Amino acid sequence: VWLEVRLVRCRSDFAGRNWALQRLGGVEESAVTDARRFIVLNEHEAWLRETALHQMAKDTGAATLAVVSSALRDPAPTVRNAALATLYRLDPKAGATAADPMYASDPNDPVRQTALAILAQARGAEALPLLIAASGPDNTAGMRYTAARQLSRLGGAAAEDALVKLTASVETRSLRGLALNALAATGDSARATSEAISHLGDYDPLVAVQAGYT
Repeated sequence: VWLEVRLVRCRSDFAGRNWALQRLGGVEESAVTDARRFIVLNEHEAWLRETALHQMAKDTGAATLAVVSSALRDPAPTVRNAALATLYRLDPKAGATAADPMYASDPNDPVRQTALAILAQARGAEALPLLIAASGPDNTAGMRYTAARQLSRLGGAAAEDALVKLTASVETRSLRGLALNALAATGDSARATSEAISHLGDYDPLVAVQAGYT
């Protein structure tokens, strides 16, 4: 372990530092946790900062929480995304608190998608209006997919209504298919079956086939 720790702290080439960091995955010795924090704070390669953050998901120490929180402001969106996801695993309350402003204002769509998923998981039914709004046509495809997946987890009539809207013929094939699957995942088999039957004669043959399997 000592060799890998020295490598990730040194200015060797990217391949060497990446090799060392991958080798340290799952190791929770104090020297290793210190090295991960060092990487997040000092490494110039975003990929290594992101990897280190993912490896921190089991370290609930105050020093690690502080470093993870600082990474929420990292210039690289992939690093911010990893920081937010890791913070939520380590401290759900702090992660949900951080997700709120990041969903509202982060310039990167995948980061906002992660924030939306966290808010849905943290707030439960209270997140329903937020998810319904996020599933609307004015949002990006990725945001709508995220909203659909979270709506399926919540279930209930309002969530199902929003998912049915996403199966409309004006939507893309991929979104329609996802919505059909999400509707089935709510657990309301009667509603899911009824909606699937209505698409068996769909103009899009692939949607019709998927409806038959739903």
